[in-house]
Amino acid sequence: ALARSHGVTVFMVVHSVIAVLLARECVTDDVVVGAAVSLRNDPALLSVAGMMVGTVALRTRINSTDRFAAVLDEVRRVDLEAMANADVSFDDVVAKVDPPRRMNEHPLFTVMLAYRRALELPQIDGLTGFDIDNAGASTGYDLTWDLVDTGDSLTIRLLYATDKFRESTAELFMQRVRRIAESVTAEPEIVIGEIELLSGLERSALT
Repeated sequence: ALARSHGVTVFMVVHSVIAVLLARECVTDDVVVGAAVSLRNDPALLSVAGMMVGTVALRTRINSTDRFAAVLDEVRRVDLEAMANADVSFDDVVAKVDPPRRMNEHPLFTVMLAYRRALELPQIDGLTGFDIDNAGASTGYDLTWDLVDTGDSLTIRLLYATDKFRESTAELFMQRVRRIAESVTAEPEIVIGEIELLSGLERSALT
């Protein structure tokens, strides 16, 4: 309902929610995540068998005073622009941006969004499912949010680099994504800085 009412896709909603989490957790207004895109639109690849997938960097500006509806609008603009230019070589993008390099770290982003439709899977009733998967060391990124859209529900699996995060930290990220999603679904005009990330137990521990 949130996606339809704001003219965005499910991917854009989840991208917005995760971008808000990263902006709040990292205390930044500049969030970059990666996403996989199909390269099948390239005429040169139409006769080639196999999966043709590229990677785009999605950079979003998020201020704590922004309303979530405005973040959705910005994410929609960013995502559509990135998809329209998906045929640009990733190596060319990296060369143009020329970011500082760190050993064993992706040059543009360390968080990946992987989205796919699962039309052949059984339909799942109820609310969105959330799972934790202790397999992140092999993903190549610090965090990979693996999204499976069945049409009636969305399952989110978090893969995390075990040399950088504990399972308890990954669980906290998932819990906070859930809280953000619930907050913005109930009130799309909510101010980003006013979204409650902490649980009641966490708030009590701080007092």
